[in-house]
Amino acid sequence: MSGTIAIAVIFFVIGVVVSFLLLGLANGPSSENLVDEYHAALTSAREIPAPAAGSDLETESLKRWKVLLADLASESIGDNVKEVYSGNLYFNDTLKTIRTAEDLAAHFEATAEILDTGTVKYLSEMRDASGDLYIRWEMSYSGKKINDGKPIVTIGMSQLRFDEAGKVVFHQDFWDSTAGIFEHLPVVGGPIKFFRNRM
Repeated sequence: MSGTIAIAVIFFVIGVVVSFLLLGLANGPSSENLVDEYHAALTSAREIPAPAAGSDLETESLKRWKVLLADLASESIGDNVKEVYSGNLYFNDTLKTIRTAEDLAAHFEATAEILDTGTVKYLSEMRDASGDLYIRWEMSYSGKKINDGKPIVTIGMSQLRFDEAGKVVFHQDFWDSTAGIFEHLPVVGGPIKFFRNRM
């Protein structure tokens, strides 16, 4: 009897967590709003002059950005954000949208706190005619509360725009955060994998 009760409690907890996630997603911004927000932010960022293609400023700015994000578990990651990002910006990593360098520093610090390791390997980069840079990357990270501490490896791409001072004013990540994070979390990971495999 106690085994049956334990199983019932486990399924109840899973149901509550999944319901909470689904309700949270339903009440959060719709994908249409996120797309509109992305386009509006990009249009606004493109009104700011970008460094010339291949210029020393563009090269150094990209190098600073890569160094900052190469170690996501660094305790000093938040201290260096204002050297790389503009005070006012658009940042979206598929988990949240951030508009100021202060909030971004706090976001990176919170991320670093839950990670034991977090490295980014840069695979390639390109610049389009409008001055947007696209950087493909492979991220590997681990943390005690994620995937039982085992490393998770995922791929993605960042779209960046720098301002005339060489600071990031626009940063949009494209990656599968469900496979990269949520499937590896305790309690919710199993149901997410189950539903994903059913689709």
